[in-house]
Amino acid sequence: MKLKIFDVDKEDCEDEQGFWEKIRDQNELRMNSIERKIIHKVVRANSKRMTVVAVVNAETRERFLQLEKLKIGWNICRVQDYVGILRCFKCCGYYHFAKDCSKLKEICGKCADQHATKDCNSKTRKCINCEEKIRVYNIKNLKTDHSSYDNNCPCLRKEMKKQRDRIQCN
Repeated sequence: MKLKIFDVDKEDCEDEQGFWEKIRDQNELRMNSIERKIIHKVVRANSKRMTVVAVVNAETRERFLQLEKLKIGWNICRVQDYVGILRCFKCCGYYHFAKDCSKLKEICGKCADQHATKDCNSKTRKCINCEEKIRVYNIKNLKTDHSSYDNNCPCLRKEMKKQRDRIQCN
């Protein structure tokens, strides 16, 4: 099971064993024989903090999510399930790669026009996924004034919720 741990000080996870010991000791957890491994670190520009993506066993995941926050060094760090959603960089859709995309033309993830996202010069933002839901399902109150990559996109949030629900069922 993968988890995201937010706002971890870079120094606190330089030594992985020390990182897990801090979590165990500062949060009064039993973590002797659990599976745990940092698989990715995301560093924000000009910041001493990072987001850590880690693999843990089901018992540890459950305990971390119950706590919602972990004390690590001098910080209190939020914890949530890591939800990875496969995204197509050709059509901005979900659950397939660009190489497997059935769409004939590339769609911009920023403005929803027919050009590559990297070539976009538009100041206007429009989400192709929300536009599609309005067209197909006739949803009237769905806002489209954001990019397809916006973390607050209603379509993305719905897909993430589906994935979280699936994780919790397993």
